[in-house]
Amino acid sequence: MNVNLEKVTEIMEERGITTDDVNAVVSWAESEGVKLTDDDRNLAKKRLDKVMVYVEYMTDGTVEDVYSHRVTLGEEA
Repeated sequence: MNVNLEKVTEIMEERGITTDDVNAVVSWAESEGVKLTDDDRNLAKKRLDKVMVYVEYMTDGTVEDVYSHRVTLGEEA
């Protein structure tokens, strides 16, 4: 799926989320079917190293929002 990042480029820069991050999350969600859906709206998440990245996108590939948080589990801290 081709993603359209036009709406979120500034947010991505502010939050330190790259185009590669967004593409990885959307590609994984689409190939594995692991996403929440509500009509044309999708929410996908994927752990990329120590960061969980979330992408809200439409079925046409338009990204509406992106956010992330740092993940540490047990001994990783």
